[in-house]
Amino acid sequence: MEDLRQAYDRTSMVGWDFSILDGRVTADDPWWDFEADCIREMAGARRVLDLGTGGGERLLALLDELNNDSPAVEATEGWEPNLAVARDALGPRGVHARVSQRRFRISAVKP
Repeated sequence: MEDLRQAYDRTSMVGWDFSILDGRVTADDPWWDFEADCIREMAGARRVLDLGTGGGERLLALLDELNNDSPAVEATEGWEPNLAVARDALGPRGVHARVSQRRFRISAVKP
């Protein structure tokens, strides 16, 4: 357990930057294309909610793909150190990042 604490103390993670894990963890890529699926859904949306935005990096990349046709976007982040990062990154794009410590139950219905 002490080894894990020392590793944690030496690690600085910001947003969704997991580069510290490069070469240490391997996983198969999922069969779906997360970004393509998000772009397709966001393109037809009037409003978007990003739950657990991290530092907002992925959301910004998705918004860049949409160019100027972005829907109204809100974001939540539950890890306090990331909240400031998300607000700094997303604020200039008009995205408000809110703290969230709650668990969400979401049901989506497609027309």
